[in-house]
Amino acid sequence: MRRILSFEFLIIVIMAGLVAWVAIQNYTEKELSLEDRLIANMKMVNSAVDEYKKLSGGILPSHLDLPVSILTGDTLSRKSVTGKLDPARGLDIQEDTTSLLYGKGFENPYNPKAIAVMTVKDSLESKQPGVVYYVPEGIMGERCMKCRLVGSVRRGFLEFELHNYSEQF
Repeated sequence: MRRILSFEFLIIVIMAGLVAWVAIQNYTEKELSLEDRLIANMKMVNSAVDEYKKLSGGILPSHLDLPVSILTGDTLSRKSVTGKLDPARGLDIQEDTTSLLYGKGFENPYNPKAIAVMTVKDSLESKQPGVVYYVPEGIMGERCMKCRLVGSVRRGFLEFELHNYSEQF
């Protein structure tokens, strides 16, 4: 009788281990998928900043909702990286036809209703998972010397030097 109980206990432990292993694998795959979507968002923001730089004659914006017209004097253009909102949700960006960031499916991968992109001029101590942070450096008025993009995931930050800008003023 005692041998049967210990055999049943061994089977229960093995089954629990298998269930835990499957759960961990699923969680890891889902987390990697969310990080891949965040990296795709970072690349879209990178492209929008590149487009902004071209339209403004090589100048980087000090914040994401800065219209190109402020730097160029072109009163007809209302274009900016995020349209009129900083911080912005993916829906804000997709619905704003004046925006340079037209990527379909651009949203916070962790929470589609949450902020997806924003400018941060201070430190990145607090974070919201799924947000792409635009970090301008060397700000002079409405311009900045260089910028970096930082993506926030549950376990920390993903930082990529997608640009290596060093603009002359």
